[in-house]
Amino acid sequence: MRLLLLTCIILFTSFAKAQDSSTYTLVWSDEFNNNGVPDTSNWTYERGFVRNEEAQWYQPENAYCKGGYLIIEARKEQKTNPNYVAGSND
Repeated sequence: MRLLLLTCIILFTSFAKAQDSSTYTLVWSDEFNNNGVPDTSNWTYERGFVRNEEAQWYQPENAYCKGGYLIIEARKEQKTNPNYVAGSND
């Protein structure tokens, strides 16, 4: 198992070094320089239970910028699903 992992790391590192970054052009970035909510002109939120039957509730209160980083917090909370329909798989 360790040999397989080591082989994968070596192959990935070799591939990453082989890429010529001089042909790439940066088309978009966000530096998260302002503390507080992420820039709403660049970022939106999935609200609620959105897809894939995930047991997750997405909410804007869990994402913020601080010190140049985008922080996305995972919190263990109980939330009721306002769109719940008994017996539905949607």
